[in-house]
Amino acid sequence: MNFKIAGVVASLICAIGFADEADATLINFDTDAGGAPLVAPALFIDAQPLTTLYSSLGATWAGGGGILDSTTFSVAGFSSPNFLAYNSFATFENGDPVLSSDTLTFSTPQGTVSFLVGAPAPFGDTFTATAFDAAMNIVDIQQITLTPTLQLLTLSNPSIASVSYSSEGAIFVVDNFDFQVASQVSEPTSFAMLAFALVGLGFVARRRED
Repeated sequence: MNFKIAGVVASLICAIGFADEADATLINFDTDAGGAPLVAPALFIDAQPLTTLYSSLGATWAGGGGILDSTTFSVAGFSSPNFLAYNSFATFENGDPVLSSDTLTFSTPQGTVSFLVGAPAPFGDTFTATAFDAAMNIVDIQQITLTPTLQLLTLSNPSIASVSYSSEGAIFVVDNFDFQVASQVSEPTSFAMLAFALVGLGFVARRRED
């Protein structure tokens, strides 16, 4: 076998693998942006609106909710001890009202945004999440019926610049925001590159046989 050609093929395969990997970020509200543990209050009156705490990770919230520990919410399926909570009947320590909606804005467009969402009893309210591109065009929208066990909701589009979400009810919690940029090389393109390399290798081997 021509080792120079084999090396080229191996390099192409490695490049394909790296191109399909995407940078992923997880925010679980149990630590700050630097990874230090967060000790959150149990009540909104002792909490601050979440805005720029995770801006260094590329995520900024509009301040509709606050990070609380789980002692006053009867929900399950989240990463203990904290989550991002909402209750439109409550008020933050600084006097701002807590909302039943929020907007998450990214410093770089994302390809997928996933998170957990749920609500304590009485439950059954509809939760809606809408993804927008930089021009505020809707690029994806998902709805889910809230339950006390948090459920996974995923939005997908190569150009997600922000996500707005809200509930019909007053109270809900979200957790484990996982977002990642879209792969720069699509899967069909990756396979095409690999096929081209293999065909080239076969052609060289055939010529050597002849």
